[in-house]
Amino acid sequence: MTRYELINAITKKAGVSEIEATAFFEIFMMRISGMIKPNQAASLEGVGYFNTRKGLAKKNQVAAGTTEEEGEDLDLIIFAEKLEDIEDLKNNHMFILPKPEADDYNEIDSIEVGQLNPDNLDTLTANYYSQFLLPSIIMEEQFSPLIGIDIKFKNDMNVNFSYTKKRSLAMGFISYELAETRSTTYDIGLDWKLKDVRIGFLPGFNSQANKKKSSGAKPGQAKLGNDLSILFDLSFADNLTVNHLLDQQAGARPTRGSKDISISPSISYDINKNVNLRFFVDYRRQQPYVSNSYIVVNTNGGLTVRVKLE
Repeated sequence: MTRYELINAITKKAGVSEIEATAFFEIFMMRISGMIKPNQAASLEGVGYFNTRKGLAKKNQVAAGTTEEEGEDLDLIIFAEKLEDIEDLKNNHMFILPKPEADDYNEIDSIEVGQLNPDNLDTLTANYYSQFLLPSIIMEEQFSPLIGIDIKFKNDMNVNFSYTKKRSLAMGFISYELAETRSTTYDIGLDWKLKDVRIGFLPGFNSQANKKKSSGAKPGQAKLGNDLSILFDLSFADNLTVNHLLDQQAGARPTRGSKDISISPSISYDINKNVNLRFFVDYRRQQPYVSNSYIVVNTNGGLTVRVKLE
């Protein structure tokens, strides 16, 4: 393996620039040469053995763009995986020991893999900037629902219950804040359809009219009622967002969130196949966690008449 091939391998494996890999390689070679004693190889646990000797530089050992010439008597570093193979010059790896000029490595001597790339230096502010900008990282987790129950009875009544948990973490690298949002929701629902319901005060179900009609009707042909649907929804939600300031000693503080209660009952009745009545009430209450917001209560209700034209 040549010097260029080794530097290229360091660049790919460590994920650094070629400048950093070259500096690391040359500093490593100089450190190894300083560890080697005369006529004695230095060992690096898990790597192998190193030794130095004088020799002539071969063509494939001369680095491009350097002052070394082929055949020049240079200081060489020999590497072997086993100590007994250190003298086998044909099959071992030999590298030219760098010859830095005075003060060439005063700054580069402390470079380590993973340090800031000198190419990412802002010349105006003399500050380093990141190659990749990550303004924030968001993580979300939810159990939707954590518990869910849905029951249907023989009399066409449906009852359901759900318990939901959610959490979101948003880390901001510009404001140095961690925003944590926790949410807990309880939902209860009821859906009941009653068949053949007669309401006497509504048109078409007058008691006197029914008696007259039923007197001449044959047995088994008595007038039947219509469908009556009862709906009831109850929901409770607890949402809270807390900001953690990472660069301050202050504790976490709530920034938004509220406790929400919603109650929505309704009754729907089909007078006939063309007319439908619906009576509904919608109650919502919101109680915020922060002091700069107010409790909000909304109540809606009414009667809806739907007419179908055929």
